[in-house]
Amino acid sequence: GNKRNSFIGHERYINREPSYTTMAHETRILDMFFDWCVDKSYLQRERRPEVYNPITIKQEGSNYMLRGYFTADEMMKVRAKLAGKARKKKHSSRNNAVLVHKYKKLNAWLLFSTAVMARPQEIKKMTFGMVKRVKIEYPPTQDQIEAHEWKVIAGRAKRNSKPEGNTRWITEIILPASISKIKPDRTQKGRVIIPFNGVKCWERIHEDWAKTWTEFYGREPNANDLLFPAYGKDKVNKPADMNRLFTKFLDEPDVDLRYDAQGRPRGSYALRKYSISVALSEGSSIVAVSANSGSTIATLQKYYIKNTARDYVAELVRDRNEITKRIKFKDE
Repeated sequence: GNKRNSFIGHERYINREPSYTTMAHETRILDMFFDWCVDKSYLQRERRPEVYNPITIKQEGSNYMLRGYFTADEMMKVRAKLAGKARKKKHSSRNNAVLVHKYKKLNAWLLFSTAVMARPQEIKKMTFGMVKRVKIEYPPTQDQIEAHEWKVIAGRAKRNSKPEGNTRWITEIILPASISKIKPDRTQKGRVIIPFNGVKCWERIHEDWAKTWTEFYGREPNANDLLFPAYGKDKVNKPADMNRLFTKFLDEPDVDLRYDAQGRPRGSYALRKYSISVALSEGSSIVAVSANSGSTIATLQKYYIKNTARDYVAELVRDRNEITKRIKFKDE
């Protein structure tokens, strides 16, 4: 938030009514101050003043409309450009080693960000130990159940044994509450994140990126090491400013994708918007996306879903005879 207009000076707020959220913070701070005064016996409890928020209506925010987003074609161009730069071992610059590491880190971060739907400030504090590989089992299908029954009849399986379903390796990220977004009521809640690309996400982090990480920092990463630390072997415990690196990459002449078609600047948050929008447009359940991304269903419906009833014709218009067969009437 350095040098944002909202923090530069009081001139911006002259003759303007403060927002509901601003006054809610001020109210909370004053409440805490008066509670402290009572605890320290500087103020009698019965004389403690009640503090109320003078702004009673929360107006609709507009910050989300100032953020740019990527179309599918633009994202493919960004990925192709970045992957090409990450493969190069020599750049036309005196700081060649810095650029080689920068582009490799950016490429790993971009692929990870678009797969996990997490907020940039959450990814910033993620460690290697949070990204796990998990084996899941699917319930057996009807064909698998029947095949198992024939095995029992043929004596190739025990009578009391159960049929096995298919198994699959996936990536599971355990996001603790301590690094999740702070809600308006000042609470934090952790969650489990399942990247859409299965075990590929784990492989990219623990095999591909961990190898580059080891080459640069001189040792293998442990469970508590940050995924994307700052440049410099003495800064392994300091998170890198990936948003700054990403925006500088988008500003490069051969990329030139810093702004979208409406002239809005793109940054690291645009990757989250892209991954959520793609998941919803491809038919993922809004409940599943809400649990994975940490956004409420109301937020997803308001800012991410652009579909209309026409996009759900196959679900809304069905064969009436088929529907009638499944309806149980009272006289039945």
